[in-house]
Amino acid sequence: MDQAEFAAMVAEFRRVGPVRRVRRSDGAPGWLVTRHADVQAALADPRLSSDLRNAGPELRELPAFQVRDDPLHRYMLSRLDPPRHGQLRGLVSAAFTARRVEAMRPHVVRVVDALLDAFPTTGTVDLVPAYTLPVAITVICDLLGVPAEDRVTFREWTDVLLLPLTDAASMARSAQAQRWLFEYLSALVDRKRAEPGDDLLDVLMQVRDDARRLNRDEVVAMAVELIVAGFQPTADVITFAAYALLTHPDQLAALRAGPGAMPAAVEEFLRLASPVGLAFPRFATDDLRLGGVDIAKGDQVLISVAAANQDPARFGGAGTDAGPGAGADAGTGAGAAAGAFDPARRDNPHLAFGHGGHRCVGASLARLETEVAVGALLRRFERLSLAVAPDEVPWRFSLIRGIAALPVTVG
Repeated sequence: MDQAEFAAMVAEFRRVGPVRRVRRSDGAPGWLVTRHADVQAALADPRLSSDLRNAGPELRELPAFQVRDDPLHRYMLSRLDPPRHGQLRGLVSAAFTARRVEAMRPHVVRVVDALLDAFPTTGTVDLVPAYTLPVAITVICDLLGVPAEDRVTFREWTDVLLLPLTDAASMARSAQAQRWLFEYLSALVDRKRAEPGDDLLDVLMQVRDDARRLNRDEVVAMAVELIVAGFQPTADVITFAAYALLTHPDQLAALRAGPGAMPAAVEEFLRLASPVGLAFPRFATDDLRLGGVDIAKGDQVLISVAAANQDPARFGGAGTDAGPGAGADAGTGAGAAAGAFDPARRDNPHLAFGHGGHRCVGASLARLETEVAVGALLRRFERLSLAVAPDEVPWRFSLIRGIAALPVTVG
């Protein structure tokens, strides 16, 4: 399924019923929400809980919804509700202030330049393994202080963690990856307590809330979640940005001519890439009504951020076009179609980072990485082009969706 097919699918969902009854691949029933207004409302609704303990009886019979009393699941922000969620989020946010993130720019520039220096002067390169994944994994590992000699294994287990949970075997493999990451990061935290530094784990161990430090398991659980949220999704946005620009030469030329427009272009990359297509499931803590549909207490609500980000009712246009990479589209500015790639889009309230209390805490870092990585790529290679036809670019649709490979010709 490529981007155009995905756009057509979610457009059909919105047409048939923007809040509709569905079953996940594991058979779990739920309500799929696809309209921007409803998605935004659902993400901010305090009656929709992230805590698995609020799942209904039918759901709790399934393996994916059984509550596990281990530190990782007990402290992950995505599984917590207020007030504990707000307390822990406030602590981790101290590591992602605008000042701290901007101070990381020179380091991200060095990472990007080193990777581009290794490119051939001519020939074909797959941007995913050669550039976009290494940018994201290097920045997150540097941020956490993961030693260079551990990063290959670290990446392998992270890949397993992001695979879709389709059966008992995949769930067992995911649990194994979670245990490895938790144990590895626990040992890393212990080493850092003995030899303090200035990376993110050190910051998390030093922050206080009413004179109370984070405990070791809370620090580790946050680190695992930052890896899941900050590695693959960021790489996918950078990959998508390159693909979108290379399949839209006019917009590419305009961005080269006016690099000051890059921040607005990054928002459009985020909107259309939406790598985390579904937010973590929510569970109704009371009977409620959403998008004109009655949802019962205990029901699962699946919130499609990707569908919301291409909703014509919010992003303009008379419908959904063929999607990025399909050639010329509906123009630029506020009137561009919702499915059109428009890096100059003026009204872009996308939900790629979520909304409400669970909005991604690392959003500013993801923006910075994308801006630096895409800008450097365009400056370094003036004759960059796709090495395959746009419809031959393979897409990956799993827990994190994105482009699986992007062969380009450099020169």
